[in-house]
Parts: sequence; structure tokens; C-alpha cells
Amino acid sequence: MGGSALTESPYYVFNIKSRELGREFWQAKEAFIERYAALRESAVKEWEAVAKKLVSDPERLVASIEAAFPPVGRMDKYFGFNIQLFLTGTMRMIWCPWRLGR
Repeated sequence: MGGSALTESPYYVFNIKSRELGREFWQAKEAFIERYAALRESAVKEWEAVAKKLVSDPERLVASIEAAFPPVGRMDKYFGFNIQLFLTGTMRMIWCPWRLGR
């Protein structure tokens, strides 16, 4: 058989699943942040090498690119985990003034 009506309700299942997704998101975020500093540094070095071949002022180009990727200490403001719920229903559920007589 199954669990109680509460544990089988769509809202309960959604609530449990959304918490799992939230935990997975924050774990993935932490893993990314741990690697971000090294990835950022590596990318800047690559851009320094390429910029010398592309433009006459490579330091300016690299500075612009580097500014577009925030330092590790400021990364938290770029992450969020939000869920928005919308109620939907069939036309029969919507109030219809012309059906008042029924």
C-alpha cells in the first residue's frame, strides 16, 4: 500500500524534491567556488598570451576581461536558488458568471 495522504500529496513530494534540488545546487556552487580562483587565474594567463597577438594594448584588454569575472570573495552575490510556484487549472475551475444558473 502507500503512505499517508499527507506524504502522497503533490505538495509534500514537491517540497521534498525542491529541498533536495536546493542541497544539490549549493553543493555544486561550493565545488565551483573551490575551483573558481584557479580557473580565473588560468584564464587570465591565457588571455594575456592571446591579447599580445590581438591588440596594441594587451594590458587594457586583459584588465577589461579580468574585471568581467569577479574575484572569489564577491562570487556569493551571483548565486541564488529560488522556486516560483504557479497555480494552474482547467477551465471548469475558473469562475464563469454565465454559468451561475447551473
